[in-house]
Amino acid sequence: MILFLSSISKTIIVLRYVLPIIPLIIIYGSKAANFSKNKVLTYGFIAFLLLWEIFNTFSVYPFYISFYNELAGGYKNGYKYAVDSNYDWGQGLIALSKFQKQKKIDNLYLDYFGSVDPKTYGVDYKQLNINSFPKNKNLTLAISASCYYFCGYYKLSYLAGKKPERIIGGSILIFNN
Repeated sequence: MILFLSSISKTIIVLRYVLPIIPLIIIYGSKAANFSKNKVLTYGFIAFLLLWEIFNTFSVYPFYISFYNELAGGYKNGYKYAVDSNYDWGQGLIALSKFQKQKKIDNLYLDYFGSVDPKTYGVDYKQLNINSFPKNKNLTLAISASCYYFCGYYKLSYLAGKKPERIIGGSILIFNN
């Protein structure tokens, strides 16, 4: 029942409840590994899939929390499917600080999912609030994936349907205006 409800949900917030089912699905699905009479082809295909997954895993370094399989769109699209503690722990604050210094961003508005003060990591920001959304030009919005959905930023006319220009740390969505 949990697997069914999780599969029809737009965002997965109960992933940790589905995890115990995954080994059973793998065991059941392993019967499909016998799809060819040619063992070289079968093991070659399995080796290809393993190498592909290893490459994908290392490509998200060091932001493993926000890893998402390439078939689901990769880690740059994972925020569309999973939020909360399944995807976003505020792990991108150090990367956001580096990005802000590299791009020399002075006018950064931030709303993120976490309890640590971003200034601890050197992020110079103004608090973004959905109820007092800034209308001025030349500002950068940094919104963590969980806040994007839970706080309702995705419903704002300014951000509705707009793709983030960049994703920092796997979970902080960057929008410029």
